[in-house]
Parts: sequence; structure tokens; C-alpha cells
Amino acid sequence: MPISIINLPFFSNNEIVLATYQSYISNELASEANSKFGVQTVYFENDRDILSGFKTGAYDLAIISSSTLEEAIEKKIVKPIDWAKFSSLNQDLKDKLKSFKENQNEKIQGFNSLYSPIVNNFFKEKPQLSEYGLPYFLSYFTFAYKCKDCPKELDNSSGNWGEQFQSIINQKEKDNKSFKLGIIEDEVTILSLSKLSSKEYKDKKSWKDNQNSKDFFSQYKELSKLGLRSKNRDSSIFMNSDSALMSEMFIKDQLQGVFMYNGDALYSYKELKNNNEERAKDFRLLNISPSLWLLDQIAISYKINGEKEEKIYRFLDKLLFSGAINNKNKEIETQKTESNNIKNSWAWRNFEFLQYTPVLKEMQEVIKGENKDKQEEKEYDDMMLKLLFGGDNEKECGGALQKEEKCNIVFESGMTDSQNLDLSLAFQKWKNNRYF
Repeated sequence: MPISIINLPFFSNNEIVLATYQSYISNELASEANSKFGVQTVYFENDRDILSGFKTGAYDLAIISSSTLEEAIEKKIVKPIDWAKFSSLNQDLKDKLKSFKENQNEKIQGFNSLYSPIVNNFFKEKPQLSEYGLPYFLSYFTFAYKCKDCPKELDNSSGNWGEQFQSIINQKEKDNKSFKLGIIEDEVTILSLSKLSSKEYKDKKSWKDNQNSKDFFSQYKELSKLGLRSKNRDSSIFMNSDSALMSEMFIKDQLQGVFMYNGDALYSYKELKNNNEERAKDFRLLNISPSLWLLDQIAISYKINGEKEEKIYRFLDKLLFSGAINNKNKEIETQKTESNNIKNSWAWRNFEFLQYTPVLKEMQEVIKGENKDKQEEKEYDDMMLKLLFGGDNEKECGGALQKEEKCNIVFESGMTDSQNLDLSLAFQKWKNNRYF
């Protein structure tokens, strides 16, 4: 059974320890992984705990953000991925995904056939991520809010997202309505928001910081330009690290607008729709551009080898690929994987629990209904699809690997240990100021 890191016991050498956030794997699958593969799931509150866990040998593999994975690669505490060990991948694909240092064009073709355009843009910008990490799920940062009978110009603003955000706030104040705002309390997330509102970062594809505590604090103060807090408004922004709590407060109208990740926004929208179809019509999304995307991956400790490594790859094949992709080596399978087969896979069951954007191209096609007859009712409405795939982002980035098209997305990069300390200090200083 999955357990908390707080009560982490000693495990035998035969057991595999998977470290992750509490909500990053289905409890049902975690239990099945334990019974079938001897995988013990432990939970942490900050994925930087993985760095020490890999160094000490406490963790065998972990679900990790791409920025923290960059730090782990730099510290040489993760192993390169051996794509040949996945039995669900056909031989042609394995050949294309072989050694990182060999033919890069073939490897890109392989990833294009396996993963979504956004994942492949990550790999294009940061090739080392494709060598050391297995894509697990995608997410992006957005602003969800409720607006009943919004003026048309508010929904169709042609200005930048910061100006549109201010228009939303101003409209609510004009209507003399309370508009309580929320944001996930996370120092990197809030730093990212400040960058998204700053012209300095507008045209950068990947954000690599060369800043110190003073610089970080100055960057946080940039948020004042968005009007998140004001001495003229009683409704200052509410911060909490519990994304589930933020979603519930949004659903119950305790918050009218929240900066959150798309999976949490999707959960909120579905709950609103299930409870009251009319209330769901008030749900709105502000398109933040450039859009901040995040990729969570699975990485394997550098200490792993032998039979335990083989067992880990069997588990990962079941979790990520088995039943979720079309293996052309098997004659009994058709050219396209049947959606019913995909929905029985661990990958699909985990997606239904997570509600974050899946990374596999074939899973995305099933969600979008691309393999369905036009007469069949779609399982996901337009808002759900927009929440999952980012709307214009997907269209912009779909051909970006083949053509010189603008893919208006950005990625966070890893920091040094000293920068992480400086960031924490700057965040606490910023948070302790009543107004910013």
C-alpha cells in the first residue's frame, strides 16, 4: 500500500521505492504496483527531496518536475533511460530512440510518433530531458474565473493577457462585486507568474535564471502591475499550497478567480458542470501568453542496476505504455489502437485519476475523439479539450518542429542550490509584505 514519507520504514533490497507527490498516482494503481511488481509508493511535499533521496539510495525512482530533473542530471544522480527495455514499444521505434548520442533526426522522428507536440518542444529545447526522463504528464498555468453575463469586449479582448486580467478586475469593481482572488502558494509558481507579466521574459523560450535574492524579490514585486493586491481593495489575494482546497473554494464561490494549473481548473469545471449546468456556463479561462508549460517525468536513480532495474522497467512499461499505444509488431492489433483497449490500460486509468494532460499522442487522439464516428457523442466538451490541451498552444506548436512557426510557450529551467536558497528567502520577504 502507498505510505507517507513521514513514516518511511526500512525496505528490503528486493522492494522498489517510488517517490511522488500524494496526488500524482492513483491509489488503486499504487496498490496494484505493489502486489504485481513490489513497488512501494512514498510521498513527499517538495520534489527537491528527490535529490537527497537519490543520493542516499532511499528512492529507486521518482516522479519529478523537468526543472528538478535538470538539477539531478547536473548532479549525476540519475541514469539514462534505456528505451530498448520497453516491451510495448515496437522495434522500429526502439531503434529510433536508442542512444542519445546517435542519430538525433531519427530520435526526433521517434518521439514525434510517440508523444504530443508540446512534449517534443520540451525535448527540442532541452535534449537532456529525453535522455534521462520518461514523460509522465503535462500541465500549464492558467487563470480560471467566473463571470456571469460578461461584456463581449471582456471575453474577446485583443490586448495582452495582463491588460485583459486588469479589465476583468476593473469590471468587477465597477459592478461593486466582491472578487476574491487565489493563487497556489509556491515560490516557483508565483515567480513564474511574475515573469509571465514581465516584458523582459516575453520572447524567451526557456527561463534560465542568473539571479540572487535581491533580484528575485524585485521580480516578485513586478506582480503589483497586475493589480493582484491593492490598498484600495479589501479583497487581497488568497494563497495556499493545497491545490485541492483552492479548487473547492473556487467551486463554492469562496474564490471568484484563481491562478492554477490546468488539471485543477479542469476538475473545477467538471464539478461545476456536474452540480449545475447553468453555473458551468459562467466558467471562463484567461489565455496567458506566452504560456508556461510544465513536464513531469519519471527518473531512475543512478544506484539502480541488475534484477531490480529489469523489474523497474517492467513496471514502467505497464504504467506508461502497455495497452495505451499501438504495437505494430503484434499481428492481432489493428493499425489504430481501439479506444476501449486504451481505456483499460494503466496509463488511461491513471489519467482519469490525475486529470492532467496525457503525454502519449494516441491517448490524446482518443480524448479528442479523432477515431470516433462523427455521429457518436463526444465525451469531452470544447471547454474540457481547451483545458486539457491549451487551445491555441497546440495549434501553434503542432508544426513547430517541422516549420519555423511561433510556438508561444515557455519552460522553467533548473536552478543551483544557492539560487534555490535565495529564492526561498526572497519569497518569504515578499510574502511578509502586506502589499506588493
